[in-house]
Amino acid sequence: MSDIDKEIAEFHAAARRRKAIIYGVAAVLLIGLGGLILVIAFSAGAGEEVVGPRYSVRVIVGGAAMVLAGLSAAYNAYRIGSGQVNDVDYDPGR
Repeated sequence: MSDIDKEIAEFHAAARRRKAIIYGVAAVLLIGLGGLILVIAFSAGAGEEVVGPRYSVRVIVGGAAMVLAGLSAAYNAYRIGSGQVNDVDYDPGR
């Protein structure tokens, strides 16, 4: 392997680490915000028809969707960070 190939490999490894960190931060924010929405929705009486029957269901579904998106982002951060996924578009060495 030449020097340029080693530098390219280091660049891609650093890019994967940055991408995993970004996914991890997004996961924490999504899970936290979705959980907060669910806690507020249930403690404010979202099961009751406070504003309207469809509005409370939308809030609960939105909070649950944010938690699921956060869990998905956390899983993808783990896969990218551990090297299970080759996220490089073009890799001539393989």
